[in-house]
Amino acid sequence: KDASGKTQLAHSLNGSALALPRIVASLLENNQTPEGIKLPKVLVPYAGFDTIN
Repeated sequence: KDASGKTQLAHSLNGSALALPRIVASLLENNQTPEGIKLPKVLVPYAGFDTIN
């Protein structure tokens, strides 16, 4: 609360503590192959596929 007793809310730009657009850009840029974009092995169980083509 501020000096007048009014509640002040905290705000954040990236609520998950990750800059999601930067994470996606990094995955796309660093995992390109001639066949498509390979997902890191740790993400395959969550995505249900291993290549974006």
